[in-house]
Amino acid sequence: MALNTDTKFQHIPYKGGAPASAALAGGDIPFGVLASSSVAPHVKSGRIRVLSVTMAKRSKLDPQWPTLQEEGVKEVDASNWTALFAPKATPQAIIDKINAETVKILSLPDIKERFAGGGVDTIPSTAAELDARVKREFERFAAIVQKANIRPD
Repeated sequence: MALNTDTKFQHIPYKGGAPASAALAGGDIPFGVLASSSVAPHVKSGRIRVLSVTMAKRSKLDPQWPTLQEEGVKEVDASNWTALFAPKATPQAIIDKINAETVKILSLPDIKERFAGGGVDTIPSTAAELDARVKREFERFAAIVQKANIRPD
């Protein structure tokens, strides 16, 4: 977002989304880029207002929230996602079993509904599909890190 708008932002590290969203709701910081699950209680209470979402598509939590792309900040498409990982030496049979059980659980209507309540889509995939996604994301964000000259603190 900063690269696409030629804007400077100050990074303020927090130990998780809950403390960051509490700081935003309390007025300690004027702006934040946070997961919808972290800010949802404060949005519901009216203490935080959503300006836009960083995904390419509007959020299922509230389709009225515009995307940054719609607001004119092109090329921004970022979202939080979670995956299961195992040590490299894990036998393929075990990976396949864990994957099959996970896909089965994530396909249950009540599980999908619980995730959706927090604005989360369940997207079961294979280990190969996840590997390809991790590689794509790594390449995409590595280019951003290089272009923005981001260095660890």
